[in-house]
Amino acid sequence: MAPLPRRPPPPPATAATGLRVLRKPCKRTSTSSARQRFRDEHDGCPLDDEVLLLVMSLLVPDIADLVRCAATCRRWRRLVSSEAALICHRALAPTSTSNRCIRTLALGFFFTLIGTATPDHHQPPRFVPLRPSASSRRRVMLPCLADLVDGEGLPILQDASSRVVASRNGRLVVEIRRTKSLILKLCVCNPITGEVDVLPHLRGNDRPPWLYACAVLTVDDLQYLSFGGDDDDNTSSYRLVLIYNRRGFTAARCFSSGTGRWGPEARVDGTSVGRMRQHTGIVVHRGVVVWPRLKLALLTLPAAGVVKGMSTHRVYGTEGGLLGLLPDGRLCWAEVSWDNRIRVFFTHGDGDVMMSLLETPYRGERWQRERSFVIPFSCSWPMKKAVKLRWFCEKSGLILFTADKRCYTLNLETMEVDKVFGVHGDVDIMCGYELDRVAFFSSLAAT
Repeated sequence: MAPLPRRPPPPPATAATGLRVLRKPCKRTSTSSARQRFRDEHDGCPLDDEVLLLVMSLLVPDIADLVRCAATCRRWRRLVSSEAALICHRALAPTSTSNRCIRTLALGFFFTLIGTATPDHHQPPRFVPLRPSASSRRRVMLPCLADLVDGEGLPILQDASSRVVASRNGRLVVEIRRTKSLILKLCVCNPITGEVDVLPHLRGNDRPPWLYACAVLTVDDLQYLSFGGDDDDNTSSYRLVLIYNRRGFTAARCFSSGTGRWGPEARVDGTSVGRMRQHTGIVVHRGVVVWPRLKLALLTLPAAGVVKGMSTHRVYGTEGGLLGLLPDGRLCWAEVSWDNRIRVFFTHGDGDVMMSLLETPYRGERWQRERSFVIPFSCSWPMKKAVKLRWFCEKSGLILFTADKRCYTLNLETMEVDKVFGVHGDVDIMCGYELDRVAFFSSLAAT
């Protein structure tokens, strides 16, 4: 039997032909894997990190393009995740098209039902993911709650003694009460990356009362503030602000991640909180922190014995309303009327936000009512209880509300309502969970 003909080998590389033969080894040894990874990351024309960051900052208006850049190689993904704040801040020009709501930044919400949380018995908070929009093709990231543990190795979100007290820009503030001792234990965590910071406990006279309001401020909120020598410029920096009532006055206290310490208790000058409410959203603009449902605003963060405050009682008198600051700079005020209609007000895009905060949405020159939204399914599912607005997702332009033991989302761009599956019962506590652009790009390092 004649042997099978073999394919002739390729011609060698010579000066006459000008060709170069590239031979890829069939099997890589352990010593050559590091060299191969180095070649993969430095293939093509070498560009400095500064040049790559400048190009990537131009892609921020289209979040999908920047995600594709992060998926190209490990070096690009490392640049996008580590320099997320720089990339996003360079792109926030007045003419940028990045100031729009991104529906997929809202990942879900945490909630507990009425009757499942008492001073002697708690149920762990449940997380319900939101469905991605029909136009979204990317994989939705969901938080891994089982990996979040405190310093003792115990889970903080699957424990019956924990509750979510604040949420903003990808970070959660969880209170843990495993004992009946007069100690306030708070944890600031990022469920996407798995980071958990156990804050110094507040005990004795430093401990606030049972009811208090909490707000976490991320690097986007702190860019207009100056704190001296503290390091609040990296993507992991944050500040935690507590508001509570003492006998005869309202007090505030602030924790800094840069120093790792609580500041002194400060007396709020100029206003006070009559009825303390927890799990309320905030609005932050150029260093001013507003709690609409508390009818209070802090003009500065508490750092000394007295902090300047301002009352918003005459502006936002409806306790059930929600106030939010959209990415394009417009303020949005939503409230429920007596006939269960959701009325939505917007400010003009070129208006001053601080002046708009001092005007009532009903008669302010900078405000206009967009429309009154009627619940379309009230005929098929009769409303046994009033509609309650729960949470304002600023980055995604969504409002979470409950009606008749169900949860729904209202899209402020399309004015469409979607039903959220997984909630059956009277909701007691609800905290939305969404990412901002910096938190989203920083989380790509964990993918």
